Amino acid sequence: MPELDDQTMQTYEVTCTSERSPGDAIDRVRETTTEMQAEDVPIDHQRTTVTERSDGDGPQIDVRFRAATQGVVGWHLCRARLPAGGIRRIEQSR
Repeated sequence: MPELDDQTMQTYEVTCTSERSPGDAIDRVRETTTEMQAEDVPIDHQRTTVTERSDGDGPQIDVRFRAATQGVVGWHLCRARLPAGGIRRIEQSR
């Protein structure tokens, strides 16, 4: 895994929907993160929260990453085949 520089890394949160089971979606996030880290892509998975949606269209998945750019997070979601409703940067208090 590449060295993650706290000065350049930002925290991003993403809300996704998936037709996969919650366990499968979490596994895809973890597997894709591991693959990207093996390729020296600066990304770190921090947490995943899964909520069953009332409309029955599969789970809502909230994922938090530390990454060099928003584009890296978007690339991750594309590779993991998780459609996102948006990526937002989380401001960190210093």
